[in-house]
Order: sequence, then C-alpha cells, then structure tokens
Amino acid sequence: MLEKVLVFCTLCLVFWQIVECNIAVEAANPYMPLWEHIPDAEPRVFEDPDNPGKYRVYIYGSHDTRRYAYCGYDIPVWSAPVEDLTDWRYDGIGFQSIVNGVPDVLFAPDVVEVVEADGTKIYYLYPNNQSWGRNSQVAKSKRPDGPFEVCNWKPGSTTETVGIMGFDPAVFVDDDGRVYGYWGFQRSFAAELDPNTMATIKPGTRQVNDMIGSCNDKDGNDFRFFEAASLRKIEDKYVLVYSRKTKHGEYGLGESNSTLAYAYSDSPLGPWTYGGTLVDSRGPDIGENGRIITTQPSHNTHGSILEVNGQWYITYHRSTNNDGYSRQAMVEPINVEVTEDGAVDITGTRIIEDNYGNKYTGAEVTSQGFEIDGLDPYKYHSAGINCYMLGGPYVKATYDTFRDDAPVVNIRNNAIVGFKYFNFSEQPTEGHSSQLEVYITPNGVDGTIEVMMDSPWERQGGVKLGSLSFSKDLEQQITKLVFPVQAVDQVEGKHAIYFIFKANSSRLICDFNGLKFSQTETPAKEPYVAELDDWDLKEVVPPTITISVDNKSLGDFEMSDYDYNIYKYTYLIPVGSTTVPQVTATSSDDRIKISVRQAATPLGTALVTLSKDDQVKEYSIEFSSHETVSFEEGLPEGWEVLYPTDSEEPLGAITTSDDTVSIQTHKPDWEYPYSKNTIQSPQSMTGNWTITVNITTDKPLNDSSVTVNTQVGLAVRNDSTNDFYSLGAVGLGNTINTRNDGRAGGASFKNTSVESLGNTNSYWLRIVKDGNNLQGFYSDGNLSSWQSVGNPVSFDSEFFENGKLQLFASNQSFRTDLEATYTVSLTMSD
Repeated sequence: MLEKVLVFCTLCLVFWQIVECNIAVEAANPYMPLWEHIPDAEPRVFEDPDNPGKYRVYIYGSHDTRRYAYCGYDIPVWSAPVEDLTDWRYDGIGFQSIVNGVPDVLFAPDVVEVVEADGTKIYYLYPNNQSWGRNSQVAKSKRPDGPFEVCNWKPGSTTETVGIMGFDPAVFVDDDGRVYGYWGFQRSFAAELDPNTMATIKPGTRQVNDMIGSCNDKDGNDFRFFEAASLRKIEDKYVLVYSRKTKHGEYGLGESNSTLAYAYSDSPLGPWTYGGTLVDSRGPDIGENGRIITTQPSHNTHGSILEVNGQWYITYHRSTNNDGYSRQAMVEPINVEVTEDGAVDITGTRIIEDNYGNKYTGAEVTSQGFEIDGLDPYKYHSAGINCYMLGGPYVKATYDTFRDDAPVVNIRNNAIVGFKYFNFSEQPTEGHSSQLEVYITPNGVDGTIEVMMDSPWERQGGVKLGSLSFSKDLEQQITKLVFPVQAVDQVEGKHAIYFIFKANSSRLICDFNGLKFSQTETPAKEPYVAELDDWDLKEVVPPTITISVDNKSLGDFEMSDYDYNIYKYTYLIPVGSTTVPQVTATSSDDRIKISVRQAATPLGTALVTLSKDDQVKEYSIEFSSHETVSFEEGLPEGWEVLYPTDSEEPLGAITTSDDTVSIQTHKPDWEYPYSKNTIQSPQSMTGNWTITVNITTDKPLNDSSVTVNTQVGLAVRNDSTNDFYSLGAVGLGNTINTRNDGRAGGASFKNTSVESLGNTNSYWLRIVKDGNNLQGFYSDGNLSSWQSVGNPVSFDSEFFENGKLQLFASNQSFRTDLEATYTVSLTMSD
C-alpha cells in the first residue's frame, strides 16, 4: 500500500505540473469549478515565483474528496492573477502527509510568508493534521504553491511533530517580523511563536487561553467563538476573523454556526472589540411576508478577508449535496473602513432590513463570486451556481471534471431557485429581443415553472417574466424550455432571476440543469418546449460513457477518496478461470479520447483512460475470483471455536446451515477481544483480499435488553503478537454504529462511525486488504456503496502470515442471550 500511495502521489504531482497552467475557470460562485470541493479557503496575496514582480491570489483550503466525511488527504492550491480574478487555475497538490504508508486527513490550513534577512521568501503551511501526534505539524516551501515539506518533526521521530498550534491553525507575521499563532474549537487560543521554529511558543512568552469569549460561555458575551480563527491587519488595526455561533434571534434568525464574524484590536493578542457579522452562509434575504429568512442550507463555514486592487472580499464556503461533506469555496465583496475614532467597520454591499426591525449587515450571498458587476446573462450557467433555494432543493455534487456543472435536485411543489445577479446592461441590437432558455430533467409529473425578476414575489417587487406548464409525458432526459422575456430588454444593470416550480403533486417535479439568455430576431409569442440543438447536445447534455467487460456493460464505478478522476470497479470471474476478460469503452462525445490497457492475467487489472482537454480520468477494473464460504457440512476443515461457553462441547456455541454459521452467546459473555464465542478460520491472510460478511442478529443491538457495547463482527488477529484488526456493529444504547479498533505494532486505535446504522438487525461489514493495509467499510444493505470506518491501518507482513480470520459475537448484556448469524464471502485478487 505504501508503494501504491507514494506512486499515486507522485503521478498526481507530475500530472498537475504538466497541466496546471491550462485549467482555468470563470469566477461565479463557487469561483472554482463546480466539480471542485474546497472548503475552509484562506486567501493570500503572494508574488508569483514564475513571474517576479507579478502577484497572485492564492487559495489554501481543505479538500472534500472523501464525500462521506469531512475533508481529505491533500491540500490543493488554486490561484489567480490580481489583475483578473476571473482567471483561476489549479496549481496542484501543495501538501500530503503520508506516515507508515497511511495518508493523514488534513483539515482547514493556513499559509504565511516569511521574508528572511537576505530577501528570500519562505512559505510556511499549517496543514491542520488530524492524526495523533501530528496536530501541530508545520511544513515549508520556497514557493507559495509548494511542494511543502514538514519542518518540525520531533527529534528522532518521523511520526510526531513539536509545536503549540492546534485545531484550525492561523498564523500572522507582523510588520516587525514577530509571529503569532491562533487556534481553537469553541475555545480560542493564541501565542507569540518563536520565529526560529514557527511552531513553538517564543521563549519568555505565554499561551493566551480564551482570547475571546466562547460560544459555550453563559456570560452573554458577543464574541461567541466557535472555530476557524484567521488574522489580518488593516492599517494599524488587527482584525480577527472567525466562525461564530449566533445568538437566537439575531437579525430575526435562529442560532447557527454558519457565520463568519470579526473582532479588532490594537494588538495581535488583544484585548478585542467585537465587530459584527461578516457573512452568514445561510443567505439571509427578505421573505414573502417582509421578514428576513434563510435561503441556503445551514452548515459550518470558514474563510477570511483580503484586499485586491482596492476592493475588499470575504471568502467562505457553502454546503452542497444535502450534507456537510461536499463544500465549495465562495466569495463576496465587502466594505471596510477604519473610522476616525479607531473602530473597524466591515459591512456587506447591500444592507438587509426587514419590516420587523431585523437588520443584517454582513455580505450578501450571491451567485456572482469575483464577477461583482454581475454575471453575463448570455452565457450558459449551471443551476449549481444558484444562491437562493426555498422549499427543499439542493445542489447535487457531481465531481465530474469533464463538465463544470451541478444540477439542483429535490424540487417539489412551491420550490424556489434563484440567482443574484445578472447584468443586463447590454441591450439587444435593433430588431432583436431576449429569450430565456431553461434546461430541466422532467420526473414524470405535470409541472409549471414561473420566472420572476428581482424577487420571487410580486408583493416584494418581483416582476413576472413568464410561465410554462409541461406534461408528465415528457421524456425524463434533459429538456429545453424557451421563455420569451422581452421585459429584460427594458432594464439595465444587475437583476436577480428566480424560478418557482409548481405541481399538483407531492412528487419530485424535475431536476434543474441550467439556463442562459439569448437574443433572437424571431421571439416566440408563448413559452414552449424546444428541440435540443447541436450546441445543447454538446455543451449541456452529459456524454454517455460505456465501459464493458466481454461485451457486458458495467454499472457505477467507485470513486477514489483521494482524487475525483480515479475510479475502480471489482469484476468477479469464476473461480479457476484461465481466460483474461476483455475490456472495451465508448463515448458519445468524440472530444473524449479513450485508451484501454487490458489485464495481464485473469486476476489482473485493466485500465481505461479517458481524456478531454486537460483532464484525465482513469477507470480501473480489478478482476477477482469470489466464493461464499459453505457451512453446509458444518464448520469447514480447520475452522474452530475459541473460548466456547461450554468447553466440554465447543460446537454447542454454533449452528451451521448451507452458507451461514450462527454464534450463540449467553449472558454475560463479554470479554472481547477474548470473547468466549469466536470462530476462527485456519488459512493465512496473505495476498490481497476482500472479506464481506452479512450478520443478522436475533434482536437489534439497540434493543432495550441489550447492553451498551454489545458487538458482532469480524477480525483479523495474530495471537503471537496480540496485534489485531476488528470491525463490528456495536450497540451504543439508542443507536447502532460501526466500530473499527485494534492494535498495530503495539499502538492501539479505535474509530466509531458518525452515522447510525438505524434500527436494524442486519449488518453488512467488509475488510479490504491492499498490500499491508487494512480498511474497514460498512453498507446500509443495498451494497451499491460502502462507507469507510477510520483510516487504513498498516501492519507488517508477519502479521498476515500468522493472522487468522475471526468471527465474533461479544454479548455484554446480563439480561439476554444473543444469537448472530454470519454469511461470509471471500474475494481474492493479484
């Protein structure tokens, strides 16, 4: 696994060095491509190392590649020239931390520039490493885009770092060269750092605890610090940007940690004065009844402020995919002023005040991004850039690097989707009039779409541009609707556009794919459903990619947790097959180039490579043999029962039938990992393999008669070293979760899934061995997707040579017996 990870990382770095200058995007919100998911973005202006005297805005954030958990395993770098903040490019992977073959999860980072005495510029990265012993990690580089190398290893160690910095680190270098660090989660901490280490406290100084008030304090403080500290200097004032939990009722809304706020001081370490809200990612706006409402999902946010060409901006992030694990970088313009009396006044460019005296002064959440004069309405825009959703819609994360696109889904009756703002200053030429082309994917429901300008409601100043009803009989594929909208020919400047979806049904109406305005000499008199033209088929409709094995089309591939462009499929072939399966691939888009490398052996791996422009996708098909362990004749030869309840009759603890084996535990058999009812297989665990088990218990593990920590699952154990890797479903009182624990090289580990398995008595668990690494997974039972539990754990080869597979049922209850029935399948590959 270590070799695979290192090779993968090297390939990524080489790949991005080749194409980094060619991946450019427009700068609507989110201002990176819609396939990219970078939260926690810290903006910095640094000199371009390849163009001395020129400066770029660099964005450093975490990377939501794992899709079912926060952040990922690398820190990407994006940048744009200060002369054109719509010209963003991907500069590659700035940093990864791989220790003993296992990549670390990296949360919200920060980067700071230090100019040495000889004028050399050194860049220090604080990657917010979440692995034990490396939370204080610091890395440095001579370039702002990296690669960064760790510079604060503990003497004699390559697994632990020294330093004071903790969660969500931020660093500030003052004009006099003194360095300060800030960090904390629900409590704020700060310290002056030793410039010689950039990691430890400066000798003779002390750490500042609770620099500003916590969101958990009961003293009524206004600071209400949650996380995400970031320090900037404006004139002679120090401005602390941070994530704040609002008080209930602030500007008429409920309590939330969706806001960035600021405090200011005359000193880097305070005392501080609370300033106010910088941005609320929930998108406060005026509702139909004149009261402030939220128009975007509520989740955490993180960012900071920067000034470019005299304009100040606030960066933050939004959530997509109806969860908090697919976040995207956003930006808005703000007004910044240091008043004559020494106050720092930061507000949005549009102050929102409702009819009930509620006032929101933070940045307005828009679709504009860095295009602050308004979006060009005559370009195609994905619905994913919307900034306004009511009634349940959300942006679906696509991760498709071939297309800068993301649809809005979950659209039901009375749902509203809006965009702020389009700039209509370009008037149609003589004899032409405007029309609006809307792209949807119908869902077999009679529906209506109303188009409004400036507000969704006429009572709030909205202007109705048109309405179109469509039939449930429309094919459920991307469809173009055309609205004549001559009214926009009479307006100038920036205007918002809203879409209201209606149906006499509670079912999903459609997906919203995108929109664009156009000018025509022959405008339609009424809205209508139009035929897709060549441009639509090429630019809006996703291409069809078909990958087949022996002419059998494959289903969904599993995306890598490390890269949006890496996909994997495990294809099962008959046990003992001697024929190498043949892979073919086709695309409906002739701009996509395809190459296929066939597997070398029947249990080898085939690779399909797709390339379009400067993006390359790789689809690996791993061929494996598969068998379900048969218990039809009792325990297979060599299998044994360990620590049975009845030592005189060990097989009394189990029953077998066809493809299942059942373990009966009696209260109080609760001594796992030395459970009295454990079944062990005889074979060595070498080679690459996947073990999948379905475990059914006679009662759910959250049953009132079952005690907390009762667990059923599977493990790999080496009795000679006492190292083991365990994966189980565990009852935690009211919930059932997945737990992964064990010991590797003398170090213990334990991870419990965040999401509950629900109220069930059927559990799907899987352990995958790749090289010398083990990774646990669980599924909700449909087996179409598997979610990881913890990170990969590395063992030495001896562990697997002498390790044995164990099935266990650990009953902690003193009130009830528990029976667990196992189906075991084993998949082998090269």
